[in-house]
Amino acid sequence: MDEIQPQHIARYLEWRKNSPVAANNDIQWFTAAWNQARSWGYTEKANPAAGVKRHTQKPRNVYIDDRLYGIVYQAADSLMRDLMDTAYITGQRPIDIVGLHTDQIHDGILHITQRKTKARLRFEISGLLAEIIGRRAPEDGGYLFKNSRGGRLTRDVLGRHFLALRKQLQTEHPELAEELANFQFRDLRAKSGTDAYLMTGDKNAARQQLGHTTEAMTNRYIRQEKVLKPLK
Repeated sequence: MDEIQPQHIARYLEWRKNSPVAANNDIQWFTAAWNQARSWGYTEKANPAAGVKRHTQKPRNVYIDDRLYGIVYQAADSLMRDLMDTAYITGQRPIDIVGLHTDQIHDGILHITQRKTKARLRFEISGLLAEIIGRRAPEDGGYLFKNSRGGRLTRDVLGRHFLALRKQLQTEHPELAEELANFQFRDLRAKSGTDAYLMTGDKNAARQQLGHTTEAMTNRYIRQEKVLKPLK
């Protein structure tokens, strides 16, 4: 470990310059691992990644309109449709959607503790959410969303299936190839927050939907502003 120098971190970032977000995330993971190893006494050396400039990340601003959502939704199988619907109507991250379990359901309420921030949210089980849970919840308990072998669906498998669906649609709709290429499953969280804001005119509604503690955090997920009326 003591042989790792800041220049090695810089070289790694340069090597992965075509994937800046992933590269930055790798360094963040490295930092956490290094600090843990240091606390265990494996090294007394300071984190070599400290002070090394990371890649500049542009805020993601993709908004999935109803037209594009509908095209993907219509081509999806029943499992993907339920996943897309659940992500949209709750506004939760992919990792929290695939992890939904019957243990989180009590007295007509779906309880979600976000993996990333530990924010706690409660959703009334009604409407479309009730329909999805009714279809997906095993009678003897378990995860709502399963893979082809009956095991728990993972975020990686969800991502691969969604990528395959997008590629299929890019072939069928070449005029939408760029829009489809930019559509990531995680964008449904931003669509949920944006639509909550547009429907209510209240950013606090979007903040609550997404489980944020500040409006500033929510502003990053609002990808469209309200339509304004001209004065005359």
